[in-house]
Amino acid sequence: MRQRTLSSEPAAAIRRPTAPSPRGVVHRPRLLDRLDVALDSPCLLVCAPAGYGKSLLVGSWLAERRVPQAAWVNLSADDQEASQVWSAITDALAFAASGPVEDLTSIAALAMSASEDVAARLARWMQQQTDDTVLVIDDLHLVTDRVIHEELVELVAAAAGKLHLVVISRHDPPWPLHRMRLDGLLRDLRADNLAFNQAEAADLFELLDVPLRPDQVVDLVTRTQGWAAGLRLAALGAASASDRQQFLGCVSGNSDYISDYLLREVYEGLGVDWRDFLARISVVDEISPELAEALGGGVDSAHRLAGLAGQNAFIHQIGARPGWYRVHPLLLDFLRSRAVDVVSRRTLHQRAARWFQEQGEPLPALAHALAAQDWDLAADLVEVHVVSWTVRRPPEELRRMLNQVSREVVLTHPGLAIGLAAALTMSGEPVDVAELTAAAREQLGNLTGQRRRRYDFMLELIDFGNQRWSSDLDTVLAGCQRMPTEPAVLASFGLADWDAIRTLLINNAGSCELWLGDLRSALAHLTDAGRVDQNRPVLLPTLNAQAHLAYLHWVNGDLNVTDRVGRQAVDGFARLGIATAAQACSAYLALAGAGVDRDELLAAGRWLQLARDAAAEPHTEFAADLIWIRLLAAEGRLIEAVAALRQVRQATVETQLPPWLVTESQVIEIQLFTSAGNGPDAREANGASLSESVTGSAPGTVRAKVDRHIAAVRRAVIHGAEEVALASLESALELAAPELLRQPFLAIGPELRELLHTRIEVGTRYPGFAVDLLDRRAKQSTPRAASGSTAILVPLTDRENNVLRYLATTLTTKEIAEALYVSVNTVKTHQRSIHQKLGARERREAVAHARALGLL
Repeated sequence: MRQRTLSSEPAAAIRRPTAPSPRGVVHRPRLLDRLDVALDSPCLLVCAPAGYGKSLLVGSWLAERRVPQAAWVNLSADDQEASQVWSAITDALAFAASGPVEDLTSIAALAMSASEDVAARLARWMQQQTDDTVLVIDDLHLVTDRVIHEELVELVAAAAGKLHLVVISRHDPPWPLHRMRLDGLLRDLRADNLAFNQAEAADLFELLDVPLRPDQVVDLVTRTQGWAAGLRLAALGAASASDRQQFLGCVSGNSDYISDYLLREVYEGLGVDWRDFLARISVVDEISPELAEALGGGVDSAHRLAGLAGQNAFIHQIGARPGWYRVHPLLLDFLRSRAVDVVSRRTLHQRAARWFQEQGEPLPALAHALAAQDWDLAADLVEVHVVSWTVRRPPEELRRMLNQVSREVVLTHPGLAIGLAAALTMSGEPVDVAELTAAAREQLGNLTGQRRRRYDFMLELIDFGNQRWSSDLDTVLAGCQRMPTEPAVLASFGLADWDAIRTLLINNAGSCELWLGDLRSALAHLTDAGRVDQNRPVLLPTLNAQAHLAYLHWVNGDLNVTDRVGRQAVDGFARLGIATAAQACSAYLALAGAGVDRDELLAAGRWLQLARDAAAEPHTEFAADLIWIRLLAAEGRLIEAVAALRQVRQATVETQLPPWLVTESQVIEIQLFTSAGNGPDAREANGASLSESVTGSAPGTVRAKVDRHIAAVRRAVIHGAEEVALASLESALELAAPELLRQPFLAIGPELRELLHTRIEVGTRYPGFAVDLLDRRAKQSTPRAASGSTAILVPLTDRENNVLRYLATTLTTKEIAEALYVSVNTVKTHQRSIHQKLGARERREAVAHARALGLL
């Protein structure tokens, strides 16, 4: 290609119209595809703030796609006359043209005398060309003459079909963009399109030899909002930092490279009055014209914000919030770092707090009151809105905000102390609650009227609510029953969202009744509290009630309802961003228990881990342990299950636990021994005379009925009453099949397999479920019960424990006998008993099992 220009300027002054060299560029196919539309439309506007990689992207597109006859115009701040702009365009076209350029020579001359005619002449020239022309005009935002812009729009319309103009600008040109879009003359590529996604950011840092972990990529893309220059500058800073990981963890608008770029490319280009305006609005993350005016931005704040957004000065309108704007987080960092007048900043925060309070937005009002150190305003806001912020929102948010305040300030402002105590109580972290409530009470002496009643009510609510985390459920239940739930009384306290208190109290009553074993009352209260008001944000106690309802239904064996209600609760917690909240634990427990019951053990294990992560109350921790033991047994690991059960009991011996959970642990032990064929020994080991009818669930429930029918099957098999066994088995299948309740059948010994075969042969209404049970038993890698031997241990006697310790040594049987002063036959007798109780075939295996059980 010949490289020619038409300019009459001296050779040294000629600007070479070339695209930027695309070196060190991340390959971004999604944007290259978007740029391809430039070849199908008259004009593509690539518009974004400084540093978004606009020019580099278009240059790499030209090189990647090998676009023929592509002309590139680099404008400058000096190009403010039409003759200069048109000369630059004709020079670029001549530089890129593959054919004769004589007509361009006359057009270039025309630009010096009658520039208003250039657009039409240039359009005719393009229409005569064999190939289409791609013309890139870079930095068009530098041109301020409206006449030039009008002539460029004329060129786009007149040369449509042969010209494909790509305009690169930091802000929208003064063109009739909306009309051009409607006429099919214009398409856009904006900052949100150009922003790097996580995959592209990872590629960029890899290219710059600064590899990142996935979490670091997410963090940097969030901090920079995908701004290309911010990411590149962060990489440069990390590469030269002495501690790269520390640098990457605190990248902000204050970072040297980024701060310098923003200073030179954004800040210094603004006048003093614009800088003052930005400094004022930088105390908030999002700004409206009214708020900007309240912050002292002036009556023209709306015009200023629209102007900054139109200039792409790192401020953009929030689509989901009309009339509001958001400043880029890195620019906010930069602006806030330049604020040195602490008193003025606090005054601005105080103005923002009062404005948000007047607008009925108490949470941002609180944030700014705390930043202004206006403790009285902050305390007033907290004491009124504490229910909203701990019941309708995740309490961790309020806790984080108040934890940033010095302890002395919190303890001397009862509103703050009560707010932090409530947030800690709802978060399941009651360690400092007593100190906070005591400090609040010390300052109530001079208070009267509504405020005193409000404080007294909240302190009592916190006091008994805090007992839940120590499993003092009787105290919590008594408190719930004592507190008022009448709307008129609750409204009289002057609390925002007072109606949510009723749901909180009913949920707490229902959850206490559940764990105390009053399932009927629990069902009524939890169903009431678990109802969702479709017109209001879901309450945390509502989700907690749903979680407990799921657990209640699991206890009863209603697995279908368990799955539906449990997942509904889990989804609700996830939407609030508090998937690991203590209030979610019961839902995870229910889903884990249902997974064990349905023999979906991998899913059960995942749900159980989530339950353990969320558990914060002794009774939920114990319940999680019991499901874990059930899971071990379902996997055929009976010895480990018994060891775990005994370990859990020992660890909780001093803990106040619901009686029915303790009974349930005893039932599980009986079931474990029964699975190993040691029913009589189980009762002896328990030291309790529990009847075989104990199931751990309420009479009349699915689980209780299935367990009774399974027990009847066992008795009938023992007595050789096959017809009775088959009838009881059919009754059990009838109840279990709709719920996919498999585990009670899988825990029975090998005699059930033959019985199931017979049941299928003689006919059953549930053949699919019965065949599924047979298939699952066949696929078990480890037998759930060993025929003719114990797969579980009965407690060893003192003498057997003594022998066991010697078995773990290298001594022979004879040497052990000599050491114990007994005969060899006595040692062998004890050894056979140890093998039987540990489910071992030989000495080495017995020692291994004993170590697993913690006996050695």
